[in-house]
Amino acid sequence: TREKYKKNPSLRFALLDIEKDPAAQGFGEHEFDVVVACNVLHATGDLDATMRNVSRLLRPAGMLVLCEVTRPQSWIEFCYGLMPGWYRFSDRLRCNSPLLADGDWKKLLATHGFEDVTAFPEAGSPAVILGEHCIVGRAPSAARASGDDSCTASVLEGLPEDAVPVIEGANRTPDSQVETFLQRLR
Repeated sequence: TREKYKKNPSLRFALLDIEKDPAAQGFGEHEFDVVVACNVLHATGDLDATMRNVSRLLRPAGMLVLCEVTRPQSWIEFCYGLMPGWYRFSDRLRCNSPLLADGDWKKLLATHGFEDVTAFPEAGSPAVILGEHCIVGRAPSAARASGDDSCTASVLEGLPEDAVPVIEGANRTPDSQVETFLQRLR
């Protein structure tokens, strides 16, 4: 790909670990007009932290084009579920699979200030059966301050009271700690 587009000075090729601070990897704060992520963001441990890093990359009103598998399917679990790291997520947004439904992706983006978030194919389309969506959103018009932890609390709204948080991988907290944890988040 790099060879094919080498004559285009507006394209930049570099490795990025989206789970780490982009600035520490040589990426400037809010310097990108568009971020395209195809089936990679679900592979991170904490989607809330991942979205904060994506937001750090985008200019105000920049576009995120996110393509993700949005419906767990048995063949996906069979192929990828045995790979190390498939279940390494530690956030409260996911329970049994690293994948999120399209509506959950839209809600996650909205909690991080993304505007005009939409997903394709739209509900009711025959293409929904494929279980993949392209979710597009516009970064906030004014860059948000980094370190805003209010996003997780709003994503958790509507979760069952007995939802068990996942702390540090697969370790689960005892019942009394679960209630305290959920109260603190609310």
